[in-house]
Amino acid sequence: MVAVKAWHLIGVSFRVNREIQDLLSILKGHCSPEEYEDIAQGIARSINAITTALIDKAIASHPELANRVEADLAKFGRVL
Repeated sequence: MVAVKAWHLIGVSFRVNREIQDLLSILKGHCSPEEYEDIAQGIARSINAITTALIDKAIASHPELANRVEADLAKFGRVL
């Protein structure tokens, strides 16, 4: 995997994770506690799957990108 493609993959993965995580606040006010818990667990599994399948593999291929991820998180609170 080329470093530029790996970085793009990491960025998209973080955005997707952020989008599905943002659903939690919306769902909390519109679902029963049982529905919310079920969906929240699904979201957690989805975030874990995306992180494992995409982000971890991209960083394994290009370990230097881990520093870039950390720098973006520290500076911007997200990966750009």
